[in-house]
Amino acid sequence: MDAPPPSHGAFARLVSTPERQLAFFVCALGAILYIPFAGNYGMWDPWETHYGEVARQMLDRNDFVSQWWPGSPTDRVEFWSKPVFTFWLMALGMKLSGIEWHPHAAADEMVTSWRPEWGSRLPMVCLGILGAWAIYELGRRLAGKRVGMLSALVLLTSSQWALISRQAMTDIPFVVPMTVALALAGLALIPPDSEAELPRRTRRFGARTLSWPDAPAFRVLCWMVAFLVVPQLVVISAQLTLSLHVGSATLHIIGLVPMLPYWVALLGGLYWCSRAVNNRQLYLFAAYVLCGIASLAKGPAGLAIPAIVMVVYLLVTGRLADVWEKLELPRGLLLYAATAVPWYHAMLIRHGVPFWREFIGDNYVNRAAGRHGDRGTFEYYLQYIGYGMFPWSGFVAVGSFSAFAFMKGKSTRARLAMFATVWSLVGWVVVTLVNTKFHHYILPALPGLAILAALAIDELVERPTLLLRAGMLLVGVPVTLLCGRDLAAYPARLIWMFNYDYVNMPVTGRPWPLANVYGDRYEYGTQLLVLSCLVTLATLLVVLCARAKPVGPVVPVDDEGPYRSTPPQEIPRVDTRRWLLALLGVLALLGVAIACGPATPRGAAPVIPRWLWLAPVACMLPIVWAYARTLAGTASGAMRGALGMLALLAAVWTGFVVDKVLVELSPHWSQKHVIAAYYSHRTSPDEKLIAWQLYWRGENYYTKNAIYDNPDVNERTAFLGDHNLEKMQKWFAAHRGKRVFFVVERARFESLRGTLPPECKSSLTIVDDTNNKLYLAVAQL
Repeated sequence: MDAPPPSHGAFARLVSTPERQLAFFVCALGAILYIPFAGNYGMWDPWETHYGEVARQMLDRNDFVSQWWPGSPTDRVEFWSKPVFTFWLMALGMKLSGIEWHPHAAADEMVTSWRPEWGSRLPMVCLGILGAWAIYELGRRLAGKRVGMLSALVLLTSSQWALISRQAMTDIPFVVPMTVALALAGLALIPPDSEAELPRRTRRFGARTLSWPDAPAFRVLCWMVAFLVVPQLVVISAQLTLSLHVGSATLHIIGLVPMLPYWVALLGGLYWCSRAVNNRQLYLFAAYVLCGIASLAKGPAGLAIPAIVMVVYLLVTGRLADVWEKLELPRGLLLYAATAVPWYHAMLIRHGVPFWREFIGDNYVNRAAGRHGDRGTFEYYLQYIGYGMFPWSGFVAVGSFSAFAFMKGKSTRARLAMFATVWSLVGWVVVTLVNTKFHHYILPALPGLAILAALAIDELVERPTLLLRAGMLLVGVPVTLLCGRDLAAYPARLIWMFNYDYVNMPVTGRPWPLANVYGDRYEYGTQLLVLSCLVTLATLLVVLCARAKPVGPVVPVDDEGPYRSTPPQEIPRVDTRRWLLALLGVLALLGVAIACGPATPRGAAPVIPRWLWLAPVACMLPIVWAYARTLAGTASGAMRGALGMLALLAAVWTGFVVDKVLVELSPHWSQKHVIAAYYSHRTSPDEKLIAWQLYWRGENYYTKNAIYDNPDVNERTAFLGDHNLEKMQKWFAAHRGKRVFFVVERARFESLRGTLPPECKSSLTIVDDTNNKLYLAVAQL
């Protein structure tokens, strides 16, 4: 066979093989789906703005160790409920986007551009795409390119994964490192070739000779350590000070001293890992580092959930002894400790036991016991798995049950089905055992469910059985229709996949923008119902087009069997110019998105043309169609058309949800344009903004915490909690003659009028009423 021609240029190398082309397709599709308009809508209250303010405080204080949120009379100034990784990402993103933190920065900096939103959300978008790429690689290597591509497509276009990837929250930074770690663990534990001995490279340094594996996996491990572990150790070593009291004197020790054991653990662990002889070991070492990163995003669960998945998988496959023999515990735990523990140690040095008591006691122990949120049993998450995985809900339902049939034999495909089943079940059971429940807690189970859905689709395309087709007709198609119908009947369920307002307002959630006030702009029911019916029809067509194939020569799936009647289909190479066009389309749409975002709304909610969400969808449709048809392999033309239609509709659904629904609703869940109206109407900084009985947090983030971050407690203008009315009236008395603005919930507006001095009541008027939850008002004291 002739050798392939050499590739020239970075892009040519990127798509030099069919596998690389498909990996590039996964990333390009994710970019087209998620990037356009990702920053062109305000940060959603209460959690995007809450976490955004913690990240902004990092920049403002130049402190990347401790976390601060001095934003409410009812909260402590320290922020201890979540670890630090999410806030490092957001702070870095805001810094790279040009957000200033010096004292002379503009007061209205957070509302005069879309840089805060782009800086905060782009790291999450990139992580969401990375998670899809990880399960693509896992599926491709263990069950073929079609399963890999379908796994990524299902995850990228699943409603909940797409929505949370577009939110600056802690969930994606927590779940994606775990997802990549589990994908690496699957590649380490399942295929037999992961034990093959690797070539080595050596180099002499004086009298010593160093040796390390000459393998991409080792180079990736080194890059991970360089970018994920070393920077945090450098920052903590530079910014931490250890104070020791010796008699009457206090000895101040630089942070390098308490961090020295972690430097030694990291360098020693990396040297120890250089003695690895196969890919299994290297994959697991990288997985431990990623579990450490996940633990820096949401705590010990970042290691606990992947560990439970791996142990349960080895248990059910009869390989329990491999827990000690194959999981590389000594070296792996050393790398994990060097990655995850330094920040926790630094926080204990700075803040002592109170930090640990709140972080572990309040946010782990009390949440597990049921501190707040919803309640429920094992069925709580079933409904939102259906909604969250839509438009693939039917394939997920049938694939989850059919997985037990896929597990027959010892092929890598069967083991993948087992691994994905354990992955999704462990994710579901763990969050079910926690009494505090939110819909988005099920997110760790979604990648495993995407793999099971992909296996089900692959079975329908390649070797459909009567049982599988009957299951899809009797269960899969109705589940798809019912989930789509529910989302269309009450579109707020889309928002509830990541936003918590259903806890404060059970059954109904936060008030929806009413048609008699805002027209039909927010009436998405008809569009969602049409899309849902089309998705259901396409799902039905895929089932009806599935036909058993004539028996051909028996070809082994892998060295261990079992055998199947048709060989796996190869995916042909394609013209890489399509990828260039896709990338150029993404960049063009990004420019359009930035240009269409009004910089200063000046009292009006930002409006992106209602048709503009179709632009990124139109850009990706030809590619999705071509690849969906190609993935059908040697199936009939009808199957290729049905699968292509389903893939197209999944992409359209995702674009509609994240580029239309999410963007258009944001003026009612974000305070950006309300605060922008305040800055545009005030005539001087002496005209203060007062937040009364407000705890939505956007009032802190978008004012750069000017309402509270004042050394003089008598000048703070956030009034909440104990004696807030008396304190606000005292502030009124001290500022008579001033013009002041109020951000207040609509339901409290007349109560606010009653708090003003009698001669000032008539001066209270509404300045901005475009948010259906809040008013911006002004009064002359």
